Amino acid sequence: MSRTFTFALSIDAERVRNIMYSSPVKRLSVMTREGLRLELPIAHFQKFVTHEGIQGEFRLELEGSSFVSLERIR
Repeated sequence: MSRTFTFALSIDAERVRNIMYSSPVKRLSVMTREGLRLELPIAHFQKFVTHEGIQGEFRLELEGSSFVSLERIR
């Protein structure tokens, strides 16, 4: 059963660098618009990193508890 969740994320570039390259923690915790807290591997966000960091609204698709896709919708 496929489920989708949406959430907004705003992390400045310095913090993104610290998380990706210096921190032993390699997961981001996000609060979805549906009221769920999810932890996602930072690697899923790598393609969304800009010189400003990671900004935008995202849609996550899961199949059961397995990752299917992540896309920026705004």
